[in-house]
Amino acid sequence: MHRDTTTGLVLAGGAGQRFGGQDKGLQVLRGRPLVDHVLQRLAPQVARVLISANRNATAYARPGVQVLADRPLPAPADAAALSRADAPVPGAQGPLGGLLAAWAVLSDSTTASDWIALCPVDAPLLHPQWVARLMAARHADDVAVVCATAAGPEPLFAVVHRSTQPLLAQRLAAGQRAAQGFWQAVGARTLDCSNIADSFANVNTPQALAELEAAGPR
Repeated sequence: MHRDTTTGLVLAGGAGQRFGGQDKGLQVLRGRPLVDHVLQRLAPQVARVLISANRNATAYARPGVQVLADRPLPAPADAAALSRADAPVPGAQGPLGGLLAAWAVLSDSTTASDWIALCPVDAPLLHPQWVARLMAARHADDVAVVCATAAGPEPLFAVVHRSTQPLLAQRLAAGQRAAQGFWQAVGARTLDCSNIADSFANVNTPQALAELEAAGPR
């Protein structure tokens, strides 16, 4: 069963620039931090959950959930690539840095996980079967499946196989931190998830958080 060999990864390593530098995952929705809403929906779909967070590790700590920071990488030879970092938090490597750190943890673990299902911390409306949908969409030689809707790709909602780890490390070492570029490089399959588009609504501004709060439970 796919659940037994899949680890969930919540991406919470960004700078929260649209929240004035506050950590998005710790913003409160209906009395609980956003991260708790995501964990509640993601955890039943996977064997275990990791949280990628480059600050506030203590605040993110939950029983049975490991919090990990991005691992240091050598500076890319291309100085311009270094300046394109997508999160101005010391040591942060962007979402793909969180993915690489997760693979390192799983390589040292006694729990076998061939797949990681990743999602951002500001997506509290995750569909309860989105991981199963992506895993079911795989063809025999697929190493990744990424969500998309009519509005375009959702590159931070994906499942990815451990065989992509070497290429991931190479690209990050070269300063190539764009998730969409990585999916293209590994030949990821795109799955149309337009019928569950609400799952991918990002609460990435105070206004979006207030609107979701006003709308009530969903």
